[in-house]
Amino acid sequence: MRTIIINEKKLDHLYLGKDFDIPSFPIDIESVEVSGRAGAVFTNRKIKTIDLEIPVVYQNVHNLPSKEVNDLMINFFNYDDEISIQIEDEDWYWLGYITGEFKVSIDTQPFYNFNIKITLLNPYKYSIEEYSNIAVKDQVAINNTGTVELYPIIEAKALKDTSYFMVAKNNDDYIMLGEAPTANKKSKKINPSVLRDDLETTTGWSYVSNPSMSFADNETGGMLGAHIHSTGYGFGVDPNTYPNYIDRWNGGAVKKPFSRNIQNFEHKCIVKVTDINQTVNKFGTGKVFTHLWDEAGNLVAAIGLVDASYTTNDLTVIAKLFDETGSPYKVFSFKQKYDAYLDDFVHMSIKREGNKWEFRTNTIKYVKTITKAEKARYGLTRELMNNRHVEHYTDKSRKYMKPIRTASIYIAQFNWENKSAIEFKQFRANAYFISTNELFPKTDTEVDEFIEKGDKIIIDNYNQKMIMNKKDVTKYKDFGSNYFSLEKGQHELLIYPTKAFNVTVRWEIVDY
Repeated sequence: MRTIIINEKKLDHLYLGKDFDIPSFPIDIESVEVSGRAGAVFTNRKIKTIDLEIPVVYQNVHNLPSKEVNDLMINFFNYDDEISIQIEDEDWYWLGYITGEFKVSIDTQPFYNFNIKITLLNPYKYSIEEYSNIAVKDQVAINNTGTVELYPIIEAKALKDTSYFMVAKNNDDYIMLGEAPTANKKSKKINPSVLRDDLETTTGWSYVSNPSMSFADNETGGMLGAHIHSTGYGFGVDPNTYPNYIDRWNGGAVKKPFSRNIQNFEHKCIVKVTDINQTVNKFGTGKVFTHLWDEAGNLVAAIGLVDASYTTNDLTVIAKLFDETGSPYKVFSFKQKYDAYLDDFVHMSIKREGNKWEFRTNTIKYVKTITKAEKARYGLTRELMNNRHVEHYTDKSRKYMKPIRTASIYIAQFNWENKSAIEFKQFRANAYFISTNELFPKTDTEVDEFIEKGDKIIIDNYNQKMIMNKKDVTKYKDFGSNYFSLEKGQHELLIYPTKAFNVTVRWEIVDY
């Protein structure tokens, strides 16, 4: 017996009932009667919504009470958003909403029969199979074999910096992210990158050294000497190389210089602290910080994640500024509740424009997308952003105005004198990305090359969304461009600027 599949999930022992007919071709004709003539005048042909009831049978193999059966059904069918609805063994699915009500017998039964009410605001059938094609020489062909227009999903990876990404449909329509240069507006990197590193290798990085074997203050720095290595996707410390300074922070630091001094900037870093075994210790005590330095090797600013306690949740983001004498000023210390920073990617940034500083932090959890609607918008994974915190500081006395020239990463753990207090091996901290961009004001004669080499773009024509590096950039959509659909037949999409993107187009066949 077949079942009904909701958001690609099945419920054991739930089966499709008898006498269910699949509705198709929901077309209505609108007309208006005209006085003085027979019949009516055609005004419109429209596609109507569909309300249907699907009979289902639940086999109560475990002899559950009716209340538990009722709760089981509600948990399976209760969704706030539009969901995918598939009849098992069919090669298509609907997108719709489940509405109430259904009735369950008050007495325990071996079989429960009831109807699920569904509203299809979008009454089409979408193919289970997904089709795709790769652009060759900035052209990609799409063959719509369905009976209804389809909305393609366009995925692109930038091969170079550019100010825009445009896809033209059969030379009669287009969708564009960004702004193309003109005779009066030249393309320019308004906020050029002076550092961008996915930390896949330590090439170009050198160790921070100091005769005292320490740097910064106790909260953002500590003792040096540990070996920093790359895992292939981030920096960490070789656990066998930590120095042995009792009751001190022990770690390693690496730095990378910019090509020039910069005054106004935005600096970003992604870090993560992982608890391997909470039964041994809460977190371990450790930290990971990024520092900014001037040309003379003096600290300017720092932001990072630290856990200073092995008995309680003390995972905290700390940001500091350093004056010309090296004296630190704590801008903020922010601790979330409920282990919010544990095992999540923590995004941190420092921004300075003039004498105004901005510090930001939030967590990002990467989750696998499940529904087809999510995959269309986000790809195979999506980001959940939580625990946002923003702090502003105005340097009225202009004590923290030194240009910056170098960025560094420091990873450390605390070496407790009481060895039984903590199991070192349970602590793990890593840095996964670091970047610094110089900031300039934009003029009316320039367009910003805000798309950088390696950026990943998704244009979802159906949901009318633009995503870049898993962040919504719909606000950068060109005003004159339009999201588009493709009617039945062959279509050719053209990619601009040429030789700037690797492009894949994905789509599903749609039928009445």
